[in-house]
Amino acid sequence: MPKTVGVAVSNATFHFDKLYTYAVLPEHQNAVRLGSMVLVPFGKGSRARMGVVLACDAEPESAKLKYLFDVAPASACLTPELLRLVHFLKERTFCTYYEAVKAVIPYGAQYKPAVAADGVTPVLQKQLVRHTENAYKLVGTLPPKPKPTAKQLAAVALLGGGERTQTELEEKGISRAVLDNLCTKGVLECSKVNKSIDLYASIPLKNEPSSGVRQAEAGATSKRNFSFEFSGSASQASTTPIRARLPRPNGTSTMLPSRTPSCWSGMTA
Repeated sequence: MPKTVGVAVSNATFHFDKLYTYAVLPEHQNAVRLGSMVLVPFGKGSRARMGVVLACDAEPESAKLKYLFDVAPASACLTPELLRLVHFLKERTFCTYYEAVKAVIPYGAQYKPAVAADGVTPVLQKQLVRHTENAYKLVGTLPPKPKPTAKQLAAVALLGGGERTQTELEEKGISRAVLDNLCTKGVLECSKVNKSIDLYASIPLKNEPSSGVRQAEAGATSKRNFSFEFSGSASQASTTPIRARLPRPNGTSTMLPSRTPSCWSGMTA
């Protein structure tokens, strides 16, 4: 149970990239160990910064030391192998301590500074947060008085078929204020569900070719629709002009100017 720890802070430049000593509160002493991700006050303004514990009890406890704000769970602690890798990267490459830490752990396992529900206390929050949204289901009947509005009647009618999310109801023109009002009356019940993300929303359901493919096919079709007219014998090919017939969209065609191909000169029958 360390009482002081040496912490490498984030966003450090090379001239002050070192271990800073912090005191550990009694409620955090069982959670702090080498490799722990912590949130610390840094600088004159004591702004919250991310850090990693790279030393324990390196210096004696002092009244001048600042206390850790928060400590990440033990599951986020760096293993001895990762700690050795962090020191190796710091010694051999052009990086700071915390940059080395970010390089050896996945993005989803990292933490970031946040604020608690009271709006004041700094706490740690996982870098990847699960996104949720409200879901509503019908649990009561709509009272006749006061007279229900058209939006309230529409919401009850939609939810009569089963639970729906807030996004689905808003697409039908029902606002959150209407839903909250119905929840207050005991008509609806609100719960949190994982917000679904449609990764394939931009992909067409049918196997329709893209615009680039359609343009290429249109160009190939136009080339195939060219008709060439040539009159005369093979011996006259070098001197007889040819005419190309170009199709129009309205079904008619137009003749391109006559031209004698120079590549046919010298051909004989």
